[in-house]
Amino acid sequence: MTSQPSVTLALLLACAVYGADDRAISIPAAPDAGMYCLSRSGGVPVYLSWLQPHPVNGVELLFSRLEATGRWSDPRVIVSGRHLFSNYADHPSIELLPNGSLVAHWLVRNPGAKGPYGTGLEVSTSKDGGRTWRTLYRAGLSNIEDYTGFVSVLPLEKGFMTAYLAPPDVAVGEHIKTLRVAMFDANGKRVSDDVVDADVCTCCPTSTAMTPDGPVVAYRDHRATEIRDISIVRQVNGRWQEPQTVSADGWQINGCPTDGPALYSHGSDLAVAWFTRAHDIPQVRVAFSSDSGRHFRPALRVDAGNPMGRVDLQFTDDQDAIVSWIERTASGSEICLCRVSRSGRMSAPQSSGLSAEGRAAGFPKMRIVSKDVLLVWKADRLTSRIVKLPEY
Repeated sequence: MTSQPSVTLALLLACAVYGADDRAISIPAAPDAGMYCLSRSGGVPVYLSWLQPHPVNGVELLFSRLEATGRWSDPRVIVSGRHLFSNYADHPSIELLPNGSLVAHWLVRNPGAKGPYGTGLEVSTSKDGGRTWRTLYRAGLSNIEDYTGFVSVLPLEKGFMTAYLAPPDVAVGEHIKTLRVAMFDANGKRVSDDVVDADVCTCCPTSTAMTPDGPVVAYRDHRATEIRDISIVRQVNGRWQEPQTVSADGWQINGCPTDGPALYSHGSDLAVAWFTRAHDIPQVRVAFSSDSGRHFRPALRVDAGNPMGRVDLQFTDDQDAIVSWIERTASGSEICLCRVSRSGRMSAPQSSGLSAEGRAAGFPKMRIVSKDVLLVWKADRLTSRIVKLPEY
């Protein structure tokens, strides 16, 4: 399989936007809600979190659960206040742990902040289905002009971990971010907080997954001469290994593109999807590993010729990857899906609807639910739709 697009843009434009069996699911969110995220942990139920303005409290972080009836539950408030920070690429999240607890994170602005940032993060847990929340961890709340964030939460058998970006412990006089991982036990106690890469791209979302060897974090790295390709870092036998590049694309860009990778696993099978504009050619790519990320097959290109990125990824039951992204077409910005196998077999891109333009679109999210795909994105308002899995 070559690295060329599997279909032309003209073929994508000829595809139906969505099929007769697809259906929309109304989200109980305000029209101006945004900064949304689906839970990544496997199984059901699926949780959706988002931010929306409040006339008295300033901003509210809410969540809803996808019920067995196929409808979103009435929303519950996790936290509210004028201290909550909103960033189109650095959204809050919610995850369900194996013990039934919920974990959520959000960004907080320092009251003494100077300039647009000065933000840190908070992590909280709920043991009663989201009725009450207890703060477990705060980081970066002393930032005045810098920021800490871009969190991804990974449920563990006993506890959970958070991967996030943070300034170096000792300032070095440059705009540098480190990748850190904090581990929490089953009681929510932080047991470690390690720097696993001392120099990474400064504002790209992170992604996490679990393998038999241990947890893995995917992120956009930062190398000499401003190369910003995708790397992973693995924990093996309780020790974090040296970062390794997934694919040497050679994207040289003097500034963060604010577009991180998506990572998913099933046993030792691992897949990473990402956006790159190396050599001025925009591409959505995916790479597979069958040994928990020790080695990756050559990356495959899955877009239709004019992607803008914002990828997500999940495995089907037979370990194909379903990749989602935003593609620019004559109709506007479209949410696209592609099915791709480890051998390089690909479906035609499936267009599932129009998104908002630019930053307002946020980062579309997907989850495979039974034999269908649940998509959430921002159009004129937060939108969710059940669509059929792409087929070859």
